[in-house]
Amino acid sequence: MRIVSFICFLLFVSICFALDTVIWNSGDDTVLGQFNYNDPSYGADARLTLGGVSYSSKAQASAYNYATSTLTLMVTYPDSSVAFVTVDCARWSLIAVKKVEPGNDWAGLQYDQTSNQNSLLGVGLANGLLYISRINPVTGDVNVWAKLQGILKSTAFVKSSQTFVVTINTPAGVTAVYMFDSAGQITKNLEPTFAKVPEGYLFQSGPYITTYVPTYNAVISLINFKKGDQFYDNFAYFAPSQAAFSISTMSIDVSAEKVIMVADQTGQEYLYAIAKRSDGVYNFYVYNLATASMFKRQTINTPVLAMF
Repeated sequence: MRIVSFICFLLFVSICFALDTVIWNSGDDTVLGQFNYNDPSYGADARLTLGGVSYSSKAQASAYNYATSTLTLMVTYPDSSVAFVTVDCARWSLIAVKKVEPGNDWAGLQYDQTSNQNSLLGVGLANGLLYISRINPVTGDVNVWAKLQGILKSTAFVKSSQTFVVTINTPAGVTAVYMFDSAGQITKNLEPTFAKVPEGYLFQSGPYITTYVPTYNAVISLINFKKGDQFYDNFAYFAPSQAAFSISTMSIDVSAEKVIMVADQTGQEYLYAIAKRSDGVYNFYVYNLATASMFKRQTINTPVLAMF
């Protein structure tokens, strides 16, 4: 949910920050709240606490529907069982809790940004396979589109074309990108290359933490590289027409252990990220996509695990 406010900075630069929905764990509970980009040093304000459950450690284990102000997230109970939890973030009230069958889990969640009841997309993890699916998180109904072999890296949803983008590592160790239309048909299956790689950089892993940038109608990911003894997480734009990830000069601090990010949803040219450093400190970042530069970096006191 985004409540827009405008702040003017030096050099007459105007940037639109937002009051954003975030998720974090606190003790044995999962907390949903709002994070003020205007003054992130104070951390997030709690709005709803889900007692006795932990937010899932799986990649992209939550999704936000901007069309309905609905958040769905995966939580884990003390007995290791897993459930979909769906919340109305306009009223901060619980809509539904739907437990998942034992042995199954979900990741790579994305909403298709419609008000349809089965508007959630995701990847089921069971029996050593990836189940690409359309989901109704309230009823638990699942429509499996495809079964893939491999390890899930990331997903994104391109609103303009209603395309679900799924990136995996195949059993052969190859990066593959599958693109599904709204009916669940595979429209493209690519083995992407990497373009504009900085000199001396060696690919390590990724792409991961993929997100859709509505301002540019683009998909951006993080790619991990190594140069000498240092590791770098660089942002990269995915270009389906060229079957390539184009590496940007923008990067996360070399000491980051875990990174989350979301693009601005109000038409501004900004990307927001939170990274957990190796010393346990959480940093908040703002990147200017127009200039491919870091605009802001600040330590925060809330261990945010997902942001929308």
